[in-house]
Amino acid sequence: MLPSPHSRCQFCREALRDSGLNEAEFEASYSRDPQRYLVYTRPSQCIAGINGERCRRSAASRGLCRSHHARWHRVFRRDGLANTDENLVEWAAGVPGLYPAPSCIVDGCPLDGVVSSGLCGTHYERWKKTMSQSPEPVPAES
Repeated sequence: MLPSPHSRCQFCREALRDSGLNEAEFEASYSRDPQRYLVYTRPSQCIAGINGERCRRSAASRGLCRSHHARWHRVFRRDGLANTDENLVEWAAGVPGLYPAPSCIVDGCPLDGVVSSGLCGTHYERWKKTMSQSPEPVPAES
């Protein structure tokens, strides 16, 4: 019995579509390259900043760090601007950059930490999931 098309990840669905094979042939012959998914690249630097003094935080969305991205959303909604890349880049060139965020407190994690917890978004979500499943408190440092 073949799995439903919804049981495949996005990459396998796209590979099936692009292969030209039927589902049975694809199942019998396809195997994902695991190395492709183990590569990590540090996010690029935020594009915000005035007079060449760029923000020193990692970009999270559309070239902006989390703080500048939240500010951009408030500005374009308040001022009635179109949420276009051109408007975003123009706005980002006129706002001051920020000091780097502290690194995640998990050893070896290169991502920026969230100020309130010290964990990056990934580790914070894992910690929250562990907390919801554990009857005893789990310290964030573990």
